[in-house]
Amino acid sequence: MLIQLKASDSLTTILSRVRKAKALILCEGSRDAETVKAIARRIGLTERLEGIIVTDAEGINTLRRDFLPAVLALIIGKVVTRLGSVVIVVDANREKPEERVRSLIDSLKSRSYEVAEPKPICVNVWHTTVKRADGEVQLLIAVNGVLEEPFHKLEAHELEDHIAYLKLMEGLIASEDLLEARKASDLVKLGDFKLLDEASADKIERAFSHIVCVLREILQRKV
Repeated sequence: MLIQLKASDSLTTILSRVRKAKALILCEGSRDAETVKAIARRIGLTERLEGIIVTDAEGINTLRRDFLPAVLALIIGKVVTRLGSVVIVVDANREKPEERVRSLIDSLKSRSYEVAEPKPICVNVWHTTVKRADGEVQLLIAVNGVLEEPFHKLEAHELEDHIAYLKLMEGLIASEDLLEARKASDLVKLGDFKLLDEASADKIERAFSHIVCVLREILQRKV
């Protein structure tokens, strides 16, 4: 089953759990982490994801500057030996998804990590590897944001895009609402996240295909 950690947990707690993990899902925020857990539950993957940790980094800057480099340092330094996959879940914001991925990769390279060229494997999901002495660790990057019509005119793309997509499929908003909105979050309230429990599994897979993709990739690739 999925185990959740928080950025506020002590270093001892985080290190103890990560040492035993087979994969780690680093989310930009707590709502992303809760959404990943909900999707895993709704599509029937929770019990199969044993030894998988999901945690929020409390912001993209903390994730990029502190969390991700620290995790990779533990892996490369062989402090953590079982971890074979690291997943990053971030908003596209005002960038294109591929630009967000490039920014993360360049940040790692600037710290002297040997990172392979990322390759797209699903919509808004890229796969790459980070070299370590005894092999490599796989890195999966999932970028939040729906770019197809009627979402294409939004000023920024975020997790709420996908909840808005669920609302659109459920008939709770219209395409015109999205065409007139600045951001999907203008149309999404906290209570709308209950759709993760109420919408059909098929609709959740369509709305959050990038999260479903990385969860299934973990199951296929984990050691």
